[in-house]
Amino acid sequence: RWDDPDGGPEAADVPRELVRRVEVRRRYEEGEAVEACFADDGGWYPGRVARVNDDGSFQVKWDSPDGGPGESRCGPKEMRPSRIPLERLEVGQKYEGVVSEVGNFGAKVDFGGEQDGLIHPAEVFSDDDASLAEGQPVCVWVCKLEEDSVFLTTFERSPVDLEPFVGVRPSLWL
Repeated sequence: RWDDPDGGPEAADVPRELVRRVEVRRRYEEGEAVEACFADDGGWYPGRVARVNDDGSFQVKWDSPDGGPGESRCGPKEMRPSRIPLERLEVGQKYEGVVSEVGNFGAKVDFGGEQDGLIHPAEVFSDDDASLAEGQPVCVWVCKLEEDSVFLTTFERSPVDLEPFVGVRPSLWL
């Protein structure tokens, strides 16, 4: 059930496999960078926590280049930690994430980046059974960065650069 300002249906049947649990963070500190939902248009925008209110809500000071309203009151469900820009990511960095999707491509993980990272199918499947499930917390390391893609690994060590082995027949490996 939801409110639709455009007058659409208030409820709809949603298949169980499309529903997932969302963890709501309830503690933020003054000055912390966040993204918050602006009530007037429902869009998510960057800002900083200006004040922690007594009722559990927060005053968010918007990073508004167009001169919009300076601050708004937001509840915890209308906020999330600021996303990590792709240019700040480095190979070998460790993150805590949550599996957001599993498919024949491998797994997508929300680790706090501007976009989800990808885990190779070889790490996700063994004998056609998935070792990761949607909603599962997972510890990941950045193993490769491409123009608009982030590749992750679940190995509990810094990943090794295997680029020199690309195109080399396995029979030639030591």
